[in-house]
Amino acid sequence: MNRLILLLSLILTNKLTYGQEFKAIKTIHKHSDKITEIATSDNYFATGSSDRTVSTWDYNGKRLFKYTISKGSINALCFIPDANSLLVAISEFNNDGYKRYIIKQFDMSRKLITEFVDKTMKQEQVNQIYLEHNTGTINAEINVSKAFPTLNIVPSINIPQIKDKLSHQETIQDIKTSPNQQLLASIDKYNFLKIWRISGKFIKSFQIINNKKDTYIYFLSDTTLLITPNIILNIENNKSHKIVGFEDYMATPLNDKIYFSFDYNKQSESEKLYDNKGLQLKDIDLNENYSLCVTTSNDKFGLLGVDGLIRLLSMNGELLSTFGKDRSEEKTFRGKKIHLSSEINKIKFSPNGEYLISGDMNGKVIIWRNEK
Repeated sequence: MNRLILLLSLILTNKLTYGQEFKAIKTIHKHSDKITEIATSDNYFATGSSDRTVSTWDYNGKRLFKYTISKGSINALCFIPDANSLLVAISEFNNDGYKRYIIKQFDMSRKLITEFVDKTMKQEQVNQIYLEHNTGTINAEINVSKAFPTLNIVPSINIPQIKDKLSHQETIQDIKTSPNQQLLASIDKYNFLKIWRISGKFIKSFQIINNKKDTYIYFLSDTTLLITPNIILNIENNKSHKIVGFEDYMATPLNDKIYFSFDYNKQSESEKLYDNKGLQLKDIDLNENYSLCVTTSNDKFGLLGVDGLIRLLSMNGELLSTFGKDRSEEKTFRGKKIHLSSEINKIKFSPNGEYLISGDMNGKVIIWRNEK
């Protein structure tokens, strides 16, 4: 009888502690809309939200500064740890409807250090590229204005103006710094990749060709980039190659491996761990809980499933723990019923893996700490 009680106790204890390697130590309710971006450094983290604000925090949850834009969106965040500063990619709209796509650098007191301006851009080139990418929308507006003249519809061709000092001519999707913190890479929705000095000086640009709606970038070394999902580019000699067979995935580098995860915009299915050196491929079975977000630390990586749960895996793809549940609901995802365990939509490890930051659809931020 005592042995049975002990066995039941062990089972219950395992169930209760499973996934508690990371413990929630602070919950922050300072954003009023969903979290869209999270960036981390050893000492700080930053959150961007659809409420058009950026905040920086220490890992005790103390807010260091808050930056708000009146019109537009916060599109990407990245720390420069050695400079104790934060890079923010912003889409700013003025009252006339013109858009300014700019990268700004702030110190930890919210002082603006510099703006990254591409002085090589020519208005004629911006006009041409804008019209090439928006022909369908422009023609539709013209046709509607002709068909319904009484509506007084005026086609809105508010092309970004270089006089406004632009980093890019479209929404900046991602920004990353090189490991030696000498270079910055940025990529926009037209898939123009730009390389900058950390001082803000523009160096060169590339036109990236892929079939992706969303493209992200990662430095594999000081001179080599992974451009998702499968392009390896040497920015020094301008040579590139593709990892064939992963065009319909998202991708995240993990030391000498790449994790190919579910793409919400495509029909990719099972997720895969690809070994760059051994060229080995391992299927990761998540029971259809595809990953909407992937984050890495020095010895593990985390997946945020469509069910709202955070899963931690070793670098070999072994499941370590699962956590994040604060509700039990049902939702339909791609025609299938799934159990929704939270509204978390973004996760990010601190560089050393001691902390994990999560943000949800309502603007709630949680600081999780490694308890082992």
